[in-house]
Amino acid sequence: MLRLYSVWHLNLAYSSIEEEQHKEVLERCYRPLLQLASERGIPLGIEAPAWTLTRIGDLDPTWLDDLRQLMDQGMVEFIGSGWSQIIGPLVPGEVVVQNLRLGWQAYRRLLGIAPRLALINEQAWSPSLLPLYRQASAEAVIMEWENPASIHPEWPRAWRYHPQLAQGSGVELPVIWNHSIAFQKFQRLAHGEIALEEWIDWVLGHDSAGEDRALCIYGNDAETFNFRPGRYGTEAGIADDEWRIVGEALQQLAICGARHVLPASLLQSPPVPHAWQPVRLESPAQPVPTKKQPKYNVIRWACGGRDAPLANTWCERIYRGMLIRPETVTDEDWQTLCELWASDVRTHLTEHRWKRWRSRAQREMARWPLPAKTTAAQEAAGTSGCRIGRNGRFLDIDAAGVRLRLNLRRGLTIDQLAFAELGPQWLIGTLHHGQLDDIAWSADFYTWETVLELPGSPKVTDLEACEPAIFESDGRLMITGEIPTPLGPVLKSVTVHCGIKPAVELELTLRWQEIPPGSLRMGDLLFNPDAFDRQNLLLTTHLGGLQPKTFHLAEAQTDHGRAWSALISAQQCLGVTEGWIEVGDSERRLRIEVDRTSQAIPALLTLADTPDAYVFRLQFSGRELDDTSGPHPIRLDSFGRTYRFRIEPVRQN
Repeated sequence: MLRLYSVWHLNLAYSSIEEEQHKEVLERCYRPLLQLASERGIPLGIEAPAWTLTRIGDLDPTWLDDLRQLMDQGMVEFIGSGWSQIIGPLVPGEVVVQNLRLGWQAYRRLLGIAPRLALINEQAWSPSLLPLYRQASAEAVIMEWENPASIHPEWPRAWRYHPQLAQGSGVELPVIWNHSIAFQKFQRLAHGEIALEEWIDWVLGHDSAGEDRALCIYGNDAETFNFRPGRYGTEAGIADDEWRIVGEALQQLAICGARHVLPASLLQSPPVPHAWQPVRLESPAQPVPTKKQPKYNVIRWACGGRDAPLANTWCERIYRGMLIRPETVTDEDWQTLCELWASDVRTHLTEHRWKRWRSRAQREMARWPLPAKTTAAQEAAGTSGCRIGRNGRFLDIDAAGVRLRLNLRRGLTIDQLAFAELGPQWLIGTLHHGQLDDIAWSADFYTWETVLELPGSPKVTDLEACEPAIFESDGRLMITGEIPTPLGPVLKSVTVHCGIKPAVELELTLRWQEIPPGSLRMGDLLFNPDAFDRQNLLLTTHLGGLQPKTFHLAEAQTDHGRAWSALISAQQCLGVTEGWIEVGDSERRLRIEVDRTSQAIPALLTLADTPDAYVFRLQFSGRELDDTSGPHPIRLDSFGRTYRFRIEPVRQN
């Protein structure tokens, strides 16, 4: 027998919906949704962030009354997600904790229940989130099947019809599958793009005479039916009552023998061979699986939209300011931060809402100020004790614990960097032309470069000659330079910390008026393939949880920053949500820190084998192209944009 369940997502914070349209959405979408259960007898799963549920209650308290009544009758199951719809793998773990706590607190107040199931927001997965959902009292999570299954070809396809056991950070929680292909087909049916008979045949094709199966028939936005948000110029018009089509189609499936059930009923599934298998949904190639086709990947919320990097940075500053005075932070303050960190701010947000968001975020930053930072050039003069030598195009620095070579003809890029406590070999630097016996990797690949790829135009780089200025202070040597580009100067500084805690700090400021639409990568780090054991490579960072995630890279091959199409310039990223990544092998590791209060940007991993070696690279992205970023440049203020990094050796136990 085929059991069918659904999860209807309600979101009044939807990027393209203005506040004055909320009542229209309520009448056109949310009221007919309840009527599927009350008038047509279809059991439903309904999910909404608590902010949306609160807003519905303000607009029409009777809707909440009807929802509670249907829940009491067993016709509707409410599914939780948090106070706001945030992308968990891109925000600090404590923000996820507060978002879930405030959400479940509001659900108890508004509905009188703590949801048993949690929908992973935007289906953006991180294994580090599992302990946080368990802490919030969720008994299981709902996550998309197609993308995790695409990177786990060893999974039997029959697993998609049964709950499995998702693993992460030492926690195991049941996962109930959502199906992107199924909900997209359902939308096409309602919009008149496919016939009812074709859709019925497709759904019933998942039935199996010898096996009890369950399929999520719909797991997406309720605002898709009888309403058009207007974010795409290609949206089809509304030619018919789409809720009528939806209701009749679901009833027809029941007539054909399928059974409609509530999602939580799957938790009583018997231990058949294809159910309750332990699974890990992530991989180095896809550290943050999301929903739908690859163009909808996690990079959109990190580097897309009107200016997602700015939005994430301002939220990070507010969060860090709140941590300075935790005793004064209220639930209302956490609610405000979660609303500012909402996913929809970072995609197709309207101009009006973007201006309102900026004003609100600026007020919050003023309430939670951070200590001022100084730049390398502002440091006081003194003596570092470093030895400095000019060798043609290179500047060599030899200090206690650090050996560094900078390329003055290529914009202060790092030719070699070594830390004495990890051995004499250089660890990160430049892979020179012809060093790797692979035509795809035969060019120069630099560490600490900046590249802006522009569609249909020459790329902009900072790989120009630079005459540095050198400053010294106690235990530090600072090298600064200004590199011209067609968009304006790039200011770069390299600070070497000598002595007991050797480290290198990198600072980059774009003194540009704007960042044109394109792919902006900076801070590239190329790891020496002769210094690290390929079979023991690993990477550790935070992906939104309280605990870091370690990826073992022995068999991994990936390029997060490879373009998917002319419109989609990257495919994946690492959120680096606590501001650090450790990379290396079992013998030696480096720690790379990212100052998220300067710019909260993600990292992109490249790992590729060549005939005689391998390429292991991290890049950091300040902007990417996708369907949310549009044709408009990001306007910068007079200070430009500053990015800060720190590299130091990790002491092995």
